[in-house]
Amino acid sequence: MIEAKSSLLPRRGRLPRPGSSRPWPPGPTAKERLAAAQETLRLSQERKEFGIAAVLEQILAEQDLTRARNDYVTAVADFDKAQYALLRATGARPESGQEPR
Repeated sequence: MIEAKSSLLPRRGRLPRPGSSRPWPPGPTAKERLAAAQETLRLSQERKEFGIAAVLEQILAEQDLTRARNDYVTAVADFDKAQYALLRATGARPESGQEPR
């Protein structure tokens, strides 16, 4: 029987993807980053109203929100492409909604 050291085992039963350069466990999702960027912009606008924040802070918050929206749309599109590829690989016809053979 082979024994493994606990320090070498992945946490929470998750395995990192081979060849992945992303940190494990993964960070916040695109949807979470979008919500955070929206909140940052809201707070920046409030600080500007009270004269606490500079115009540059609001511009940077708007840029972050635009970037987060773009990342979210890209993530949704990538997910849809992956689902379609999976359906094709399993032999289902994506147009008809038919179950795989």
